[in-house]
Amino acid sequence: MSWPQKITIQLKVKKCIADTFNNFFTSCAEKLREQGSYTPVNKADFSNLSKFVKNKLHKHEKFSIPPVNMNELFNELAKLDINKASGMDNIGPKILRLSAPFIASPLTYIFNRMIDTGIYPSLLKNAKVTPVFKDGDKLLATNYRPISVLPTLSKLIEKHVSNKMYKYLSKLKLLHPTQSGFRPQHSCQTALINIIDNGCKK
Repeated sequence: MSWPQKITIQLKVKKCIADTFNNFFTSCAEKLREQGSYTPVNKADFSNLSKFVKNKLHKHEKFSIPPVNMNELFNELAKLDINKASGMDNIGPKILRLSAPFIASPLTYIFNRMIDTGIYPSLLKNAKVTPVFKDGDKLLATNYRPISVLPTLSKLIEKHVSNKMYKYLSKLKLLHPTQSGFRPQHSCQTALINIIDNGCKK
C-alpha cells in the first residue's frame, strides 16, 4: 500500500470516528424528548412565576443590553487566562491579552454593533467539541461526554450580557434568595447546607 493510500485511509477512519461522536452528541437531546425523561413545566407554577415577575416590573424598567464600555472590555482582555484553549477561530486568549491595548477600541465598536443590530455572528456560536472518556468500553460513543470550547471573543460578549442581566435581576429582586450556581456566596455548597438545615428543622 502506497503512502498516499495510507493517509487517505487514516483520514477516512478519523472522519468516521468524528461523525460517530457528532451523531451521538447531537441526538442526546432528541432522545430525552422522545423518552419523556424531562420534567414538564407546570402551568400553575408558570402562572405564579409570571404574576410574580409582573408585580416586580414596571413599563419603564424593561431590560435592554447596555453598550460595551471600552475600559471594562480592556480590563476583561487583560484578565484572560492564557492557559485556556482556543475555539474554532484558533484565536487564543494569549494573543488577545497581549494585543488588548490595540484591539480594545475596535472590539468595543464591533460588540456594540452586534448589540445595536441584534445580529450575533454565526462563527462565534461554533464550538470545538472534544469527546472525553468516562468509563466502560472505549469503543462505545455512549461512554464519552462532550467538552465544548467556544471562541474567546464569544465568551467576552457573553460575559458582558450576563453581568448586566444579573445586575438588572438583582436590582428588581427577581432572583430567589436561595438561587445558586452563578451568584457570589451562593454556590452548590451553600445550596446543600440550606437543604440540610431545612431538613433538620422539619
